[in-house]
Amino acid sequence: MVVFAILLLLVGAAGHTVLTILTSPTIEERAHEEAVRRAALIGHALVHGNAVDAAALGQDAARNDRVDVVRVDGTDRRRSPGVRLLLRVHVEMSQPGMAGLTRTKLSVCFRQTIDEERGDFSRLEVPCPPPADPTPTPTPVPR
Repeated sequence: MVVFAILLLLVGAAGHTVLTILTSPTIEERAHEEAVRRAALIGHALVHGNAVDAAALGQDAARNDRVDVVRVDGTDRRRSPGVRLLLRVHVEMSQPGMAGLTRTKLSVCFRQTIDEERGDFSRLEVPCPPPADPTPTPTPVPR
């Protein structure tokens, strides 16, 4: 009877461990959640900040660590349709795993609209545009 109870306890502990591993979010899911959290914090700071024109809003967003301002459209948050920013949020994470340390790098883009008149402060996850090529290909000169 005691042996059966010990065996049942071991099987239960192993089953609990396996279920915990299978149901826990992956490192990629956790990195995505962190990117969404950072974008929400940045958006909140921009909406409640003092910056009014598009250039100042873009500079405020670019001050955040691991955030690239890809594009700023519009001129002033007081005028409809306001200012639209395209932000690229970078997240790097690592976690210990069975085979050593697991690392991930993730970039997620968000379109943030800031418009005081209509109260539109929407943030939407959008596909990231391809990065600009830092070394442009030279155009051949015709002879």
